[in-house]
Parts: sequence; C-alpha cells; structure tokens
Amino acid sequence: MNSCHFQVVSVPSELQSIQRLVELKTVAELLHFKISTLLVHGGKATEAVKWFRQHINFYKPLVGPSESIFLHWSWLEKQFLVFGDLLQNSPTSPIQIKPTSSALLDLPVTEHELQPGYYYQVLRFVLLLAKGIKVCILLEKNSICWLQA
Repeated sequence: MNSCHFQVVSVPSELQSIQRLVELKTVAELLHFKISTLLVHGGKATEAVKWFRQHINFYKPLVGPSESIFLHWSWLEKQFLVFGDLLQNSPTSPIQIKPTSSALLDLPVTEHELQPGYYYQVLRFVLLLAKGIKVCILLEKNSICWLQA
C-alpha cells in the first residue's frame, strides 16, 4: 500500500490574513454571481443592480495589508466585468426593464445602471485607478508619489 504523507507548512501571520481575505472574497464572489444570475435571468435586473451595489459597498473597503492591494484591485475589476457581462448576456432586453427606487442608500436605480456599458465604463476607471496606485507604490519605494487618493 502506498502511504500518503502531508507536510504542514507554517505560514506567516501576514500571509494568513491575506489568504483569509482572498478566501472570503472568493466565496462572496461565487454567491454574488449565483444570486445575480438568478435575478437577471428571472427578469429582475433592478434587484440584481441593488444586490451588486450592496456587494461592492460591503467588500470594496476590505483591502487588507499593503501587500495584497493588487489582489484587491484585481478582485474589484473582476466584479464589474462579470456583472457587465451578466447584463450583456441577459435574456431580458434592458429596454424592457423599468428602473425603480432602491432601498440601498435611497438611490434610484438608473437606466445607466441597467446597461452593461455602465459597468464596463466603471471598470475602465477602476483599471486606471489601480494602475495609478501601482505606479504610486513603485514610486513610493523611492519616496516619490504624485497620486492623490
């Protein structure tokens, strides 16, 4: 019989917190995608937008240690891309969907938010912001940073 041996490797506590944050966001992303898919394909795109807002507003501040900032921005970019794609591939035409008032932050869901292009446009902004932060971090190592947050 073959015996299987597992080696337990100790992970520094800084990396454990990054790993936990990545795992948390991964599970949240999967649940968000499943719920959003059900809402959009059920003809409830307005509710999906509300759900997306709540998802982003909750997880956007969870950046973690400075070593994980790139993972955070990558995760955030993916959220906008996937939601835009979900709306793009929706069986319900965005023209048929009526915007309604949102309980989240008392902001109405706009026609813009029901269009996939809106999420691609925000994605572009997030990509540019993330690129600026990456440049700032690189420059910060040389005590130079021009990016204003």
